[in-house]
Amino acid sequence: MAYTRLFPEHGLEFDAVAGLQFYTRNNATDYQNAPLFTLDTMLLKRFGNGAGAGLIAGTTQQLGDDSGPLADRLDGFRGHDWALGPIVTYDTKIGAKSHLSMSLRWVPAIASKNRLKSTSTFMGTAAIVF
Repeated sequence: MAYTRLFPEHGLEFDAVAGLQFYTRNNATDYQNAPLFTLDTMLLKRFGNGAGAGLIAGTTQQLGDDSGPLADRLDGFRGHDWALGPIVTYDTKIGAKSHLSMSLRWVPAIASKNRLKSTSTFMGTAAIVF
């Protein structure tokens, strides 16, 4: 589920995306991951020259314990993480009808338990709308 709210008088954009992830049992390892809840939010300030800057915050929360012999030995291996970081964007028109949108974000994990703690991953995107 996603929600976007624009505040054009201030050049602000707020986005929130929530999701649920469900997994099937891995029969080869007899391991069942518990469902995950994810929430990602972004507050972005857009400037008149096409540039933008903002902050992204997100979390992944495991909604129960994993199951199976290995998960039982690891006390359910329940995990969660919180991430926070900056985003920069640039949007411009190309010709009369096309539009270019680019972004670069770095959202490192700031708290993590039984999840991969990523601090060095950057994400860059570019899209052209014709």
